[in-house]
Amino acid sequence: MADEPVCIMSTGQAVPDSVFTLADFIQLQESAKNFAIGKLNKNKKEDAARIADIENNFEWVSKCAKNSAIDKRHGVVPDGGKRLEDFYHKHDYCPPYTLRAKLWRQYCPQLAMSAVREALAGWGGDKNKITHVVSHSTTGWDVPGLSHHVMYNLELPTSARAVPVNFVGCQGGTSVMFVAATIAKQDPDAVILALAAEIQSPLGRMYNDNISLEKSIYMPNVLFGDAAGCAVIGRPSTRGKKCTFPAFEYLKMGAHYIPDTRHVLTIAVSEEMGLYYENSIKKELPVKLNSTLAEMFRKWQRKVLGDVKPNDCAYAVHPGGKKLLQNFEGLIGDHGVQNPQNELKNSYKNLREYGNLASAAIIFILGDVCRETQKDSIYFMAMGPGVCLEYGGMRRYKDGMKRADLAGAPSAGAAQGEGGGMVPILVAIIAALVGFIVMGFTLQDIINAL
Repeated sequence: MADEPVCIMSTGQAVPDSVFTLADFIQLQESAKNFAIGKLNKNKKEDAARIADIENNFEWVSKCAKNSAIDKRHGVVPDGGKRLEDFYHKHDYCPPYTLRAKLWRQYCPQLAMSAVREALAGWGGDKNKITHVVSHSTTGWDVPGLSHHVMYNLELPTSARAVPVNFVGCQGGTSVMFVAATIAKQDPDAVILALAAEIQSPLGRMYNDNISLEKSIYMPNVLFGDAAGCAVIGRPSTRGKKCTFPAFEYLKMGAHYIPDTRHVLTIAVSEEMGLYYENSIKKELPVKLNSTLAEMFRKWQRKVLGDVKPNDCAYAVHPGGKKLLQNFEGLIGDHGVQNPQNELKNSYKNLREYGNLASAAIIFILGDVCRETQKDSIYFMAMGPGVCLEYGGMRRYKDGMKRADLAGAPSAGAAQGEGGGMVPILVAIIAALVGFIVMGFTLQDIINAL
């Protein structure tokens, strides 16, 4: 079993039942704007200036939303309301941080369990074979955490290990898969749940009082939705007989931090007007990402997939936003990928139907790509705060297939012509020649040494 590939064997997706349309979002923003303006006196110079800024911000946020390619999102509706706006209105469009944290603890484990159960059903194996639960969230926390919640609710063996990997933002989905695949490659008996879950809908920033009107802090309002994604990772022999998910082997994975970008994408707890979630996306982000991808894409792809041509790959790319997907579409098109928009159809679909799901998004998209593609190779990628990009390669599993590194698949070194296999031969030749000169070896001695 140790020579069997480590694969993604199923995925599960979960979103709240409540739907938050584009029209709902604009209505919420308008209500928040009117509430904030209603507390000001337009006849006072200072208030009049702030009213103008609020109006300007509302118009900007509305324009961004209409151009976002997001039709709807899903979000929890706390406090027994019928709409997300009911929650914000009840708390004067500025719910306290402590309440937002409580809502994560209430809703995130529930959503996570829905994704886990769907992933386990698709895998079809014995849940008691689960050895690890690797979990991620950036939008909240508790102790014991998400991994423990899953272990308790599934009644896993007491030997199961919780591995929390938190607060790395949108690339958290690739992070949990990297940790899970690394564990599974070291432990032949490992079967791992890689889980990413986010509750983002209660974290919106509005226009109240003296809260900053810096536009970058309003982009998360436009983009993010609630979701949980789970992947079952291990060796295909653990699957149940009814499993129909087409397993793909995890090959190499990599990461890249873009220099001088720590300020570009940030998430923190602010003390402004009391404790507050502050999530900021600066306008430099697309520029930094685009230039880095243009320079590095093919290097990364060769690193994780060897000499596979860009057109022979399927693509699972985190939908950070419409511009990012459009840029990546153009990039792979320039490298010879035919119909690049179709290659990113699942990324566009995810953005359109759910918004940016942060760490859960890449698990949603990768699961869809695995199920739908006819190609045997997949390149996947996500990005988040840092600014960091994480990427990896996969190949389709076929019955009886050995692990890539045991079956003669090209390594990154071989793909780059490093000739690692020649080193032992050269060492033997040099040693034999030294012996011939210094110690008087015969020709036969040299032949025997080789």
